[in-house]
Amino acid sequence: MNTDEMIQMNNRLREKLAPENREYYEKMLLYLRSSPVPQHQTEELLLEWLEHVLEAEKQGKTAREVFGPDPEGYCEEVVAAMPRRGWGSLGKEILFITWLGLTWTLFVHGALGIILMLVGEWWEIPFREGYQPDQLSLLFVIQILGLFFLVHWVFHHFRKTVFSEEEHGVRENLKFGLTFAAGFGLIWLLEFWLDRWLSLPTLPLSPVMSLILGAVFYAVYRVWIRKLDF
Repeated sequence: MNTDEMIQMNNRLREKLAPENREYYEKMLLYLRSSPVPQHQTEELLLEWLEHVLEAEKQGKTAREVFGPDPEGYCEEVVAAMPRRGWGSLGKEILFITWLGLTWTLFVHGALGIILMLVGEWWEIPFREGYQPDQLSLLFVIQILGLFFLVHWVFHHFRKTVFSEEEHGVRENLKFGLTFAAGFGLIWLLEFWLDRWLSLPTLPLSPVMSLILGAVFYAVYRVWIRKLDF
């Protein structure tokens, strides 16, 4: 099976778990998926763990009895013993995030451009100086780079907090939300500064063509990009 098929099988089989076992297992799942272990090996191991838990349930045992009272320590030992992602895997991950970011950039640019032009038929809109709905700013490169680093920070956050005690949940969630918002704010400020002082070049791209390209990029994502193993 490829990685996508294993993920789908995992989703189906998890539905069969008892609530307590499912909660225990899904914390291990989040930890492992956010680790630097190659994706294909991650999903193979997660399926193996899931089969162990399902078999244990038939014998009246819990996931805690299978993996022990310290799932975080267990996961850390497993991850430490497994190989890390190589440069090829990192390249696929960059391609995945870049493709997805560019796809949604095209959709947003196209939809926003059409809306602004239609509304502009009835109301005068104070466009930002120099803004043209049929021009795509190269600022989207900054957005995609920012998305790449934010995704990795989210993975790091999951590994650090997925096994946190319940009483720390609100504090951890608040810290996560504020940090995530601050990250987006820094990206926006960087974009604003670059656009204001460096006059980055733009690509001539009408809103309609942007939507068409977005649809093409999304089709390629569904057929190929989302199935990449990294």
